[in-house]
Amino acid sequence: MASKSILIRPTATMTLALPKQGLLEPEAAEYVGELYLADISVPPELYAEAFGIHLPDIFYKNTLIQLFSPDTL
Repeated sequence: MASKSILIRPTATMTLALPKQGLLEPEAAEYVGELYLADISVPPELYAEAFGIHLPDIFYKNTLIQLFSPDTL
């Protein structure tokens, strides 16, 4: 019996802590929809210490940030 593939095209995707590279690729836009970044309370200092990534406190105003919408691409 052959298996069937199902493709779901979301209207929105939420990623946690930092954007994932694959979600930001132009060819992924139709499979991502609107892209949101959500805060999971990782201190910016941790990124600096663990990964050498220096970030501002991007969640100082909101705990959910819209990164892009397919309409803006």
